[in-house]
Amino acid sequence: MVENNLSERTNRLIKKAIDFGIEEAKSCTDDYFWPVLLAHTGKTIEVHRMQTSDPDDASTETNKILEDGDYFAYALIRASFVNCSGEQFDAVCVEASDKNSDLGITVQQRYIKSPEFKIHEEPLLTRHSPNRLLVSDSDQVGQAMVIKAPYAALIIVAGADGKIEDHELKAFKKIMTRFVENSDNEFISTIAQASLMSIRDYVVEIFSDGFETEEVIKESIRYVDQTLSPSQVSEFRLYLQAIAKVVASAKKGFLNFGGKDRTLELQAVKNLCAVMDSAL
Repeated sequence: MVENNLSERTNRLIKKAIDFGIEEAKSCTDDYFWPVLLAHTGKTIEVHRMQTSDPDDASTETNKILEDGDYFAYALIRASFVNCSGEQFDAVCVEASDKNSDLGITVQQRYIKSPEFKIHEEPLLTRHSPNRLLVSDSDQVGQAMVIKAPYAALIIVAGADGKIEDHELKAFKKIMTRFVENSDNEFISTIAQASLMSIRDYVVEIFSDGFETEEVIKESIRYVDQTLSPSQVSEFRLYLQAIAKVVASAKKGFLNFGGKDRTLELQAVKNLCAVMDSAL
């Protein structure tokens, strides 16, 4: 159960951030707006517009702003989406915390763009998040690797034949959504939610050069091994394997019958397991 233990002042900042994000979404001509940071000094609220849509670069830029300033609280606003009861909604995602809290929270406000823009129900408190005012740089890097790991698994398996096809991306998105909505494991549900929230940006990134798949997998395994319990390390490995197996089994044919041979993809699942084994 995700609880909101932040101060009243920080919750007012979250409300302001949601309103800010909604206005960004209304005026945005693209599919989604670039991240914005509201940084509260205790007296005034500074608005910092990120210079990138890339989630890792935006996270790094946010951390640099918070590190260089003296802030009481912050709210990072991003475009996202959320799945509820089988429906997908665009959403304003707000990650927030303050100096007096051990953790932050992530809130998502759903909205519908067309035929007429409107807010959909109340904001959802979706997960805890690290407090960026407290978390070290090495923790930030490790957490980023954990979030990116499913995408690395996708590339290793779906890209085994040299290309990633639409039906493989759909299978990936489906299994990730299932982990968020149907998992009894809060740890896995939380990290899957964090990964899904950035799917638009990461799908663009995985088709570009420089996405070091094996290194992402290894660093994610090392991070969870150093910071989490042995059972959670095992759960994380099984989570990546499950994603890989679903993608490897995805078929393009009618009602999932037929389609190309999946020998390369199934072998890639074994290769992924070998990469995870070699990380420690």
